[in-house]
Amino acid sequence: MREKFKTLRDKFKDKTSNLFHKLNSIQKDYYTKTLPKACKDVFTLGSSKSYPMTLNFNKGFCVGLYKGLNSLKPTYYDAPLSTLIIAPPGSGKTAAVAVPNLLNVPSSCVVLDIKGELFDLTAGYRQQVLKNKIFVFDPLGNDNTLKFNPFDKRIVEKLDFNRKRRLVDEVGNTIFAEDGANKDPHWTQQAKNLFVFYALYDLCVHNTSTFFEIASAPIKNYVPLINPQSRFYTELYECQSSDNGFVKENGRYMAKVENGVKKMKPNVNVELLWYKQVAEQVYTDPENPKNYDGSVNNLEKDDQGNIVMKEGMLDPIIRNEANKWAKANDKRVCEH
Repeated sequence: MREKFKTLRDKFKDKTSNLFHKLNSIQKDYYTKTLPKACKDVFTLGSSKSYPMTLNFNKGFCVGLYKGLNSLKPTYYDAPLSTLIIAPPGSGKTAAVAVPNLLNVPSSCVVLDIKGELFDLTAGYRQQVLKNKIFVFDPLGNDNTLKFNPFDKRIVEKLDFNRKRRLVDEVGNTIFAEDGANKDPHWTQQAKNLFVFYALYDLCVHNTSTFFEIASAPIKNYVPLINPQSRFYTELYECQSSDNGFVKENGRYMAKVENGVKKMKPNVNVELLWYKQVAEQVYTDPENPKNYDGSVNNLEKDDQGNIVMKEGMLDPIIRNEANKWAKANDKRVCEH
């Protein structure tokens, strides 16, 4: 009985000893590591200039007040990141946060101002005191002073074909957004497809375009776009002929001239001719003679049958789309 009691006592003693050893270790870590660090943070926070996440007491966007030992200090966030203010109506989003910061932050700010009240309250001060230039982007408003063209040459000329195509698709999806109420999305989709074709062609050939140019594409004058080197030029104009066909000079067909004016054939669908011309265009430069010498029928292909792209070549996707629109346009003419 004594032996059993002794064994239990020894086990209890061992477990108790281990427990006290662990508690002692935790206590030691607390006083030697955790507590000094916590005290250091407390005593240095009120005087330190910067912290992780770039919080500071000097400059930037004011995110609130820090309660120090003796006073409240404005706390700023100095980094080029976005700020989202979420609060119920009447809680002070404008008066307590947005306006004071716009009157205090001297650096450039891009502000989402749906009502225009931030502009009314701060634009004059920022312009006169902070010496900022003020721009208003409101395309449908009378006070718009800023224009943005996603197809500007400075943006487009750096892009390869795939990135140009993605850019055009993104803009097209934004403009021709479909909603559930549209029971016949066919026409919206076709309008988007036409927009994408015109825009992508312009970006590949000219490295730029505008919404106005794209919107007016279906009704613009295509006559100057039919190249005299193209075989479709002879379908547009009455050309000089000989026993061997139409006369060419320096690779260009010679149109007949009456009273100083080229004689155009009657009832010609010039838009259709342009689609057909683009469907055979091999290089982005419309003046390249290889666009008109039948090279489109002899393009080099790899083992998978894909066209081997060389510098300056027009992507076959554009030619395929032009061919589709040529067929659609031709069908429309036949129906009329």
